[in-house]
Amino acid sequence: MTITLIVALSLVVGRGLVGFLVDRWWAEAISPEAGTSMRRWQWLGILLDVGAITIASTWFAVHALMVARSIATVQVQHQVGGVAVRELIPTRLLLLAALGAGVLLGVLTGVGAGAWRDAVALAWHGVRYGVTDPVLGVDL
Repeated sequence: MTITLIVALSLVVGRGLVGFLVDRWWAEAISPEAGTSMRRWQWLGILLDVGAITIASTWFAVHALMVARSIATVQVQHQVGGVAVRELIPTRLLLLAALGAGVLLGVLTGVGAGAWRDAVALAWHGVRYGVTDPVLGVDL
């Protein structure tokens, strides 16, 4: 099982690394300025992904920990020899499970934010068309 997980992880990381490097090499083959632009473009996508995952994971983890802390005890009932036995789940295990669930939900929610590069770059630098909207009186 661990070998399968390592192989799957290396394939995913390898695919991402190849895409990252090929785009950069292709742009640098055109011109050094294109390579610099591509490098900035890629880092913007990475920063957006990392930022969105961090914010989402923090949000989910904090709320999951608040819920876990508000629960006094969790008991699980087992049947042992026909007798119902209640067992307490340790608070530490409950908190770790809440933290893990929060981080997992944050990763699932935040991944893919790199696709916002176009909108973020456009909003950051702005575009002027030189045509004024007659109703709003602002640039299109």
